[in-house]
Amino acid sequence: MLAMNSGFVFARAVCASCVAGLAMLLPAQAAGPLVDVQWLGEHINDSRLVIIDLRKKEDFEAGHIPGAVNATYGEFGWRDEVDGVVGQLPDAPKLYVRVGILGISQESDVVIVPYGEDGTDIGAGTRVYWTLKVLGHEDVHLLDGGFRSWKQAGLELETGEVPPETVGPYGGDVDNMSLRIDSELLQKQIEAGNFIPVDARPYEQWSGQEKHPKARIPGAIPTALRLPYEELVDPETGLFRSAEQIEAVAKKYGLELDGKKPLAAYCNTGHWASIAWFALSEVVGRKNVKLYDGSMVAWTQDSDRPLINAPTRLEQLIERILGGG
Repeated sequence: MLAMNSGFVFARAVCASCVAGLAMLLPAQAAGPLVDVQWLGEHINDSRLVIIDLRKKEDFEAGHIPGAVNATYGEFGWRDEVDGVVGQLPDAPKLYVRVGILGISQESDVVIVPYGEDGTDIGAGTRVYWTLKVLGHEDVHLLDGGFRSWKQAGLELETGEVPPETVGPYGGDVDNMSLRIDSELLQKQIEAGNFIPVDARPYEQWSGQEKHPKARIPGAIPTALRLPYEELVDPETGLFRSAEQIEAVAKKYGLELDGKKPLAAYCNTGHWASIAWFALSEVVGRKNVKLYDGSMVAWTQDSDRPLINAPTRLEQLIERILGGG
């Protein structure tokens, strides 16, 4: 195990040589939305590379990919509460500063590293990936399988804290329209029959049996089709399913990826939905897929918004009475 102070350049050099030895075992992969450990190891000395590790600080310091900087998903400020809705995209000025703190400039080649332990965890990586795309950043990738894939490959680790090479506020342009949709616009588009909502939640929430604590009531958005996040990632490896496998899952739930209508992925707070968005947009390559980061927490704020699989007003009243609310 290499300590941080034992030689950062040496750690990266050793790491690259270790990965080169895997070239005969792992298939070559271009720098697309998903990159594997072979690609990352071969490019770990690139001057433009910025590796963002989303794990908790204590786990990061116990062992991480050489040169990575830590920006814990739930603590760094990747998501904010806006108008009482949790999990929202932060305001652009805040994002510009936060991204710059990590050393990310418009010229950076960014690799996002979640834990890689399960589908929910992968959502941290896909949500940060989407956030950087909304900022207009082109060269951003998700390490397929996350940190687990790197560790299981037996590759070199670095320990301790890594101060980022901070740069000034990011200078990109936020593009809210092509990748994101809000409650008002989504409702109008659904009523006009122009959009297909894609529900990434587990069945219990889709069917109205359970709800997120911040959602006002259970239910689902009208006309939505399911694409459960847990079926888009291999639970044994933390790797994304192939494009063909994702298309098969979509077809199983009646979701045709023919491009005739735009899709809007949602869940409760835009976390699981980012997995569905990534699977459809970045793995399958489906055009015109948006993320509804407000999701059910925002949708249910307005009691006039329609729902399916939801309790009636009488049932809601009875529940409030029995529940003491």
